[in-house]
Amino acid sequence: MADAVRQSGLPRLNIVLSRDVAAALDEMAVATDSTKTEVIRRAIGLMKLAHEEKRKGRHLGFTSSSEKLDTEIVGNF
Repeated sequence: MADAVRQSGLPRLNIVLSRDVAAALDEMAVATDSTKTEVIRRAIGLMKLAHEEKRKGRHLGFTSSSEKLDTEIVGNF
């Protein structure tokens, strides 16, 4: 598999994670029945979407109904 990735010409990335972040990454991979690589890809996709929507003046948050935003996520995306 590693040879196939190398030969594909896809960019590779080595990262250093804290133990807490590495454990969270492992937990998310198990919980979503996916790989750590896929969890990172999805996280990047979500952050990209959040950044794009924030630039449009939109808000990111969680809601249990379409009537009211329960929690808004704020910060730099």
